[in-house]
Amino acid sequence: MAVNNQGDCGCGNSTNTTAAQNSEIGVAQVGCPQCALLFAPNTDYLCVNIMRTQNQPPPPVLQSLWYGVRFAGVEIQGADSIVTYTICNCNLPGTTQAGISHVNFEFCPGEGALFPDAALVNGQQVVIENGDAFFTFPNFKVEGFASVESQTCIQLQLRYNGVILGIEDFVQGNFGVKIGGGPIGTDTAGSVFGLLVPCRNVTPPDEPCDTVVFQEVCATAQVTVVPSVISLGTSVSCIGDPIINNGTCPERFSTTNCTFTVTQIMCVRIPLRFQAHVNPITTSMACAEPTTTSCLPTPPPPPTPGNGTIIE
Repeated sequence: MAVNNQGDCGCGNSTNTTAAQNSEIGVAQVGCPQCALLFAPNTDYLCVNIMRTQNQPPPPVLQSLWYGVRFAGVEIQGADSIVTYTICNCNLPGTTQAGISHVNFEFCPGEGALFPDAALVNGQQVVIENGDAFFTFPNFKVEGFASVESQTCIQLQLRYNGVILGIEDFVQGNFGVKIGGGPIGTDTAGSVFGLLVPCRNVTPPDEPCDTVVFQEVCATAQVTVVPSVISLGTSVSCIGDPIINNGTCPERFSTTNCTFTVTQIMCVRIPLRFQAHVNPITTSMACAEPTTTSCLPTPPPPPTPGNGTIIE
């Protein structure tokens, strides 16, 4: 039995999410056109962007590296669940130091945490290890991506033994990418929030006390636009007949320097999403004296004067 999430980038927890709804998220073609050719049309995906300074050869150049990920579905095999993701290296061929070292998946803390028992990249078993402290979310990492070259995608399968997962057992979490070429840091790693990750459904305590707290937050983001120019291919055709036994070009070909400059003004559309996550931590508590009876009920509010009510 398989639960497939066609058309869903992992930005929700329902297989009924439509492509139109996902298009509002802005993480697919608009947010990451570098990966558009690597994913099937009309499917959404998430992108990780890493800004890396390339020092060799000088002068230093700021590289914008892109990696795509998509939740492909969960399959039940006997008593086990296999969760599949598509992961792509979206950079152009020849991009230096763009290879993937490993990827990181967030797992939910507490009782619902699920750690995979095995991982396979294109059918070959790879290593699962404890995550990187660089990321601020609890995570594990999967090695074995050295063969994922530029403009290449792989299928990653995470196997959970003895666990039956339905789509309701997935929540939105973070996905991280660490590239090669140095220790983990802001120029070798990045992450994106919104990928569906397994989290066993844990029944909450009976009759919880819910409280809503509001906090104004001012967020600032630095946005860097890195232009690039690529050749879309050239074509050659012959003009006139060939010149025989004459090694010189006509007079109008007066220079041997065939280098020229082309300038193009562009309009860059930059959709941004600001969001916040909350990490509540209990700082103090107080207890009443223990008793053998149940807790005292909350006293009713005092009666309101009027309507014939007598207040002594």
